[in-house]
Amino acid sequence: MEKILDENYYDFLINNTIVQESQRENITHINDRHSILHVQMSDFNMCDLGLYPYHRFPSLLTLSSKLSLDSSNISQIQSNPSLALLGAGVLVGIIDTGIDYTHPAFKNADNSSRIAFIWDQTIQGGTVPEGFTYGTEYDNQELNLALGSEEPLSIVPSVDENGHGTALASVAAGSPSPDGGFRGVVPRSQLIVVKLKQAKQNLRRIFCIPEEVVCYQETDVVLGARYIYATARRLNMPVVICLGLGASLASHEGNEATSSYLDFISQVSQVDAVVSAGNEGNNNRHYYGNVDSSPFNQEFELKVSPRDPLFAFEIWPDIQARLSIQVIAPTGEMTQVIYPSLGTCFNHQFVFSQTQMWVNNILIEEESGGQMILVRFADATEGIWRIRVNNIDETPFSFHSWLPNGDFISNETFFLLSSPDTTITSPGNAVHV
Repeated sequence: MEKILDENYYDFLINNTIVQESQRENITHINDRHSILHVQMSDFNMCDLGLYPYHRFPSLLTLSSKLSLDSSNISQIQSNPSLALLGAGVLVGIIDTGIDYTHPAFKNADNSSRIAFIWDQTIQGGTVPEGFTYGTEYDNQELNLALGSEEPLSIVPSVDENGHGTALASVAAGSPSPDGGFRGVVPRSQLIVVKLKQAKQNLRRIFCIPEEVVCYQETDVVLGARYIYATARRLNMPVVICLGLGASLASHEGNEATSSYLDFISQVSQVDAVVSAGNEGNNNRHYYGNVDSSPFNQEFELKVSPRDPLFAFEIWPDIQARLSIQVIAPTGEMTQVIYPSLGTCFNHQFVFSQTQMWVNNILIEEESGGQMILVRFADATEGIWRIRVNNIDETPFSFHSWLPNGDFISNETFFLLSSPDTTITSPGNAVHV
């Protein structure tokens, strides 16, 4: 089995400068900066994150917002005959849950497809895109052949089980409906669609993501962006890459691999990237602390719902702080003080409940250059948890803490004194998207 699909391998994001010749057979190239290193697992352990650096584990993303034509004033531009900006000669790339290619919104008047290519990462055994190692590519000729048959899925079996990708593509580039009641932003454009495969279970387990939720890993997203970018260059056409996904467990500074890659290609002539900002502003999943006086510590509270026995959250202090952390359960039981270090993972089994917790207090998170604290729970007890942080340098400090976004966690688990600011999800934090 291809290692990028094999659950017995971790997919690590690494910088190309550290790739060794002996690792070549375990490498999937992404771009000039990053590659994927496939590392075989022995027995799964939550403290594999600690044994291997945090920044090597791909971020996990989930579905985000949809675009409204009226709220973005696009309807006014479409109706202006002097502009007529309807997307003719432009490619729109969609990285999402796939597309219902049989839908009228993606057909020309003669019933032919407006979709140039589909790369379905979930279908193996077909024609793999050039330069890639998994999935199946379908071109416009195959799509037209399918649309002309009585059983299209027997020729092109790619489907959108969720509907999110189809909705995003239709709003971005859907053909006008016969009754004139709907049309997308650029109804004369052509589409390139990447259907993402679901994230590996080993990554879900590491970051305490429930099995049933829609979840994608950063490596597949970046490869999808690379595929769309390379295809547009080959066709010599301008392209806009649309990504309706996001992640909150990140630094929110635009340093991650997806952010940096989309930021880079957005500065290339005739290439742009449009990324959702997320829906996290009113979900009480962000806490901001600012301590400017002695004793230079702060305690904040997290309400945990019985619907969320498995979840994680992160704390990102400012660059000058060095924080220790102590966690107090609703029963009053508390952990020891956990100090920042390198390459460690603190595992704690609470005595008065079934809750198990892992804390990685990382002194230097290599992508951001600052400290990061990752707290993960299994069988988390319902109630109010208290998180106590202390600056061991006894100086003023500030910090952000984020819970997961989207359906990774219910709205019944939240910070009691949350802040609605700084809640744009990654890679929406990239400067040029």
